[in-house]
Amino acid sequence: MRMSRLRKFKNRKKLIVTSKLLISCYILIFTFGYMTSGTGAYFNSSSNDKQVIQAGTWWDGSELVFPGPDIQNVEACPPEEIKVDVKNEGFSMINATEYVIYYAENGNPKNNGEKIADGTIEPIEKGETVSLTFEAEQTGSYIFKASQHPDYSGNHQNPWSEKVVVTCIDDNQTNEQEIEKQQSKSNEAQQEQDETSGDAEEKSENTEDKNEQNEKAGNKGNQEEDSDNQEEGTDDTNKQEGIEKSNSKENNKGNADNRKTNDKTDEVNGAAKKKDSREDEADDENQ
Repeated sequence: MRMSRLRKFKNRKKLIVTSKLLISCYILIFTFGYMTSGTGAYFNSSSNDKQVIQAGTWWDGSELVFPGPDIQNVEACPPEEIKVDVKNEGFSMINATEYVIYYAENGNPKNNGEKIADGTIEPIEKGETVSLTFEAEQTGSYIFKASQHPDYSGNHQNPWSEKVVVTCIDDNQTNEQEIEKQQSKSNEAQQEQDETSGDAEEKSENTEDKNEQNEKAGNKGNQEEDSDNQEEGTDDTNKQEGIEKSNSKENNKGNADNRKTNDKTDEVNGAAKKKDSREDEADDENQ
């Protein structure tokens, strides 16, 4: 029993040693082959395309316009606040934009004006309109210029507003203008009265003419009616005469018929009388 255990232990020890020797041989062979093999260098060339998207740099679809008229007249002495409206006809703005104000004492500030102020337009919603204001300190012409989105690709790049003309009117000019306005109003009122009276006279004349025409038409109508009545009366008379003639003819015809009947009756009676007289004579002879 003891000898068998020793044999098993020896056999295991031999197996372990053999395994280690085999592993060592494999490692030596692999190392030797790696060290003696040739070396090669490989180069791989390829181009890489990079796309970078920066947030907030694309066009948001907004479109600013100035919907006002070509010219806006402000009759007041400076300092006076002027105002223009700007409307977003595109999509809602994401970021704010800027505007600039130009001024010219004479002429068009769009062509020969100088920059006197600038400001910021806060984001405007789709279809919304806001007002840009400025306190004008001199008489002359002012104009606003708005900046579209940096990536705007529409047809209204950096639109211009209407020209705002500030004119100072003093008290004397104001009084003269008021007097002129009053005189103009009185003249217009007088003209209206004259036109009204003229219209009234013309209407009165027209009314008289119409009355005369109506009277003439009425008289003519009455005459025609009388003539018609006379014609109707004549027709009735003729009809009555015709009826009387017809009745007379019928009466005459009836009388003639009666006469004929009476004649026939007389003839019959005469014949009867003659017959009776003959019979009487015959009777007398027989007696």
